[in-house]
Amino acid sequence: MKKLLSFATILLIGFYAQAQVIQTDDFELTFPAEPKIDEQEIVTEAGDTHLKMYQLMHNGMMILFTNATYPEGLDISTNKEVNKKVLKNSKNGSISNFAGQMGMEVTLVSEVFVEYKSLYGMRSIDRVGQYFGQVYTIAHLNKLYSILVFSENEAEGKEVLDTLVDSFSLKI
Repeated sequence: MKKLLSFATILLIGFYAQAQVIQTDDFELTFPAEPKIDEQEIVTEAGDTHLKMYQLMHNGMMILFTNATYPEGLDISTNKEVNKKVLKNSKNGSISNFAGQMGMEVTLVSEVFVEYKSLYGMRSIDRVGQYFGQVYTIAHLNKLYSILVFSENEAEGKEVLDTLVDSFSLKI
């Protein structure tokens, strides 16, 4: 237990040593270092959607945060059945994109729908070859926020994902 606590402390210190805070009008999120930022427009069933992606390779893990903005007036967070489908499709898309790039099969380990600060979200762990893809996705009004961590070690990936989720806040 003492070793595990020491490891967690070292991981957190390493996480925040070169921390980069991302702030927008909608949210705030602390990355362990400066991420690469990419933007694109995609066409979805709901209409044109703007994606802003923050990507970082850190300590052998890939961290990806995606902020998807659907058309104004579309509220993807109100209907829980629609919400579950949107969250699941977002998570499956993120995992499949990574797996496709690596040519790996995906096996679902767990999937849990939870409340996140009064918002509906989904957390999952997928096995992608030798990697674990851990995702936390939150839907709010016409926005979808997805935090994804790929790691070779499930526990380390969970620790980083938990730290990212704890640092994420919406400016509601």
